[in-house]
Amino acid sequence: MIHRIALLLLLVLLPAFPTARLRAQSTEESSVHLLPLAVLGNGWDTGITVVNTGSQALKIARLVLYGADGSSRTLSCSGCLIPARGRFSRLLSEFVKDAANGTLEITIAGAGARQALCYQGLYSGDARQFDVLAAKDLSTQSVMDLETAKQVAAASVHTAAVGLAAAMKALPTTQERISLIRTFIDPIRFNPDRLGYFYVYDYNCISIAHATQKDLVGQDLSNYQDTKGKYVIRELALAARNGGGYVEFYWVKPGATGEYRKLGYVEPIPETPYFIGSGVYLPE
Repeated sequence: MIHRIALLLLLVLLPAFPTARLRAQSTEESSVHLLPLAVLGNGWDTGITVVNTGSQALKIARLVLYGADGSSRTLSCSGCLIPARGRFSRLLSEFVKDAANGTLEITIAGAGARQALCYQGLYSGDARQFDVLAAKDLSTQSVMDLETAKQVAAASVHTAAVGLAAAMKALPTTQERISLIRTFIDPIRFNPDRLGYFYVYDYNCISIAHATQKDLVGQDLSNYQDTKGKYVIRELALAARNGGGYVEFYWVKPGATGEYRKLGYVEPIPETPYFIGSGVYLPE
């Protein structure tokens, strides 16, 4: 049962994290987003939102759904405008209900198109249950795009927290819930540099799950200090207790030696004694 629930959550979350990608065309100011779509059915509607973060209007130049069987279908959104600092949204359930594991290609044209953001939203009735930022290339970070990096971390953590909370309600024991958390976060990596991952602690600073540092699981890290003397997990727990927030600290980077400056974001997993976090490594 745990694995079935984890698989359901992965179908919801993975479209937003490791596989969505952005590539810029050199001949014009435009971008192409390839967004794999999760289709749940059973009362759920799937949709997309494109957010224009710039000061000039953009337009949807092309919207094509590719089925897992190799079929394709062009959707009638050509020329739809996205106002400056505005958004374009569309429900897609009528198109993708028979195309599970399909991919949506979104071509956006106009000055600043490469800074556009894509969401996949999953909806049940009128309540938005999941709203995930995707397809923003953070591989070359700078002070100018730090705000975007923060949005990606916050969106991914919020989505995971809401999804895990809903799934854990069906599990009667603490051990089953912890097993679900570990099964769920373990394979997920996001951002083009693959350095986005999840970690989960309880409010006593005990490591419940960590996607990249399994040796930490089960340890009390309340007295852990980074290279600058900050009690990292205490500060993360405090931010989560206050409803969620950002904490800057130093942490080990996967594939590297030593600690690197990182901006973490955490949120409580609702109705549980745990909080979940992720973050982005910052330029030195």
